[in-house]
Amino acid sequence: TINNNGNGIFLTSPSNNNLIKFNMVHNNVLGGIHLISSPFNNIIFNIANNNNNGIILSSDSNSNTLSSNTFSCNEREGFLISNSNSNTIDANMISNNLRQGMFLESSSFNNITSNLVDNNDHGDIRLLFSSDNLIYNNIFNNTKKPHVIQGNNNWNTTLTSGTNIIGGYPWEEMHG
Repeated sequence: TINNNGNGIFLTSPSNNNLIKFNMVHNNVLGGIHLISSPFNNIIFNIANNNNNGIILSSDSNSNTLSSNTFSCNEREGFLISNSNSNTIDANMISNNLRQGMFLESSSFNNITSNLVDNNDHGDIRLLFSSDNLIYNNIFNNTKKPHVIQGNNNWNTTLTSGTNIIGGYPWEEMHG
């Protein structure tokens, strides 16, 4: 359990090939988990709640894997990816954050699949100057449409009963 710090877990260059697993990270002023210029890390089975941001990947934190984590009840985003590419975000629960569930800024070639993104106050996903991301088979449970500013991303567009939408807009309305 890591709580009441600036950042709960903080990796900076050249931190790579780390395994961050089974941590409870909460009540930290900045990020629950924060990586700067730190590629090739595995972040799995963590709970980050009541932080400023659940997790932040920034400044070329490329090729990381975030899987089976819970990012909830954070003051800002569940996760923020800024200037970081080729990350895999899979099977996470991202809910009840006071801003967006997921916010990508100037980030490309990320694979965002099979996440449950639910009940975030400012919407479930925001993409700002982010292109060529694969956003597939996620459950976005929010009535607010995704906010996309300048970016061409790959969304799954085939409506499949119970898999692609729950309580939200059909996929083609969200990005069409």
